[in-house]
Amino acid sequence: AVVAGLMRNYFNAYGAKKLGARRREPMKREMWVRIESIPENTHLPQRRQPWSPQSNQRDRTMLRMGRVLWRTGHRVGEVCDSPDGEVRYFTRASVTYRIAGVVVMDPTAEQLRLLRVGDVILLESPASKPDHFGVEPCPFPSVLPSSDDPLRAARAIVDIELESPCRGSARESRPLFADQFGRPLTYSAVNSWLHQVLAHLLGERAASALSWHSVRIGLACALRAVGCPPDVIQLICRWACEESLRLYARLDVNTNVEWTDKAQHATFDAYQVANLPELDHGD
Repeated sequence: AVVAGLMRNYFNAYGAKKLGARRREPMKREMWVRIESIPENTHLPQRRQPWSPQSNQRDRTMLRMGRVLWRTGHRVGEVCDSPDGEVRYFTRASVTYRIAGVVVMDPTAEQLRLLRVGDVILLESPASKPDHFGVEPCPFPSVLPSSDDPLRAARAIVDIELESPCRGSARESRPLFADQFGRPLTYSAVNSWLHQVLAHLLGERAASALSWHSVRIGLACALRAVGCPPDVIQLICRWACEESLRLYARLDVNTNVEWTDKAQHATFDAYQVANLPELDHGD
């Protein structure tokens, strides 16, 4: 009762907007397309080095990572190094290929070049956040359909494999998305990269309302905009759900591809009250 009274006083003094949880806004697909379209050697004010996916390994890796997250809705925690040193990020062993109906877990360069439309890449989730303790991996893989489009998620993973080959037992520990030394990415590195790029494109204020989690939110919004059923969204984005759904509801490969294909072309407008601008004496 005391807390409720304090919140009511706070509400009366500052308004309902200040009581709302401040969460990231969804990133729209067109925002990511703008990132992909930044011309080579563009100067970004907050960076020392010019924008160059061709010569800058970090720019290249981040773009590939973003393409995969846009398709799968994975958390950034499934990409970055863990503070406790445990492997909770994607490794090369997280990737399984289905090429011409044959399942391949340790592909050669020749096999990777055989990927055609109709083949798929299955991306296994590491133990990250599907439960309260962060130790239970999601039982459903993400499905990335093969495509010749260089901006598609499957192509991004194949390019990583061809650019930095990794075979055998080394796949168990080699990060899928790594820095120039083959080490897992850090939160500070991926977050600063995205903020610098968004601030260049959208301005500092808009960039502050977006993060890598915005990509996950954007995929969920896009899936909903094209009429994807809530339980399918829940499975594609791997949110914890009721026990029966977790244990028995299986999402087949074709259904996953169908809905995430539609999401790539969805448009939507979604805002959160806490992120809307406020009137004050300064403004």
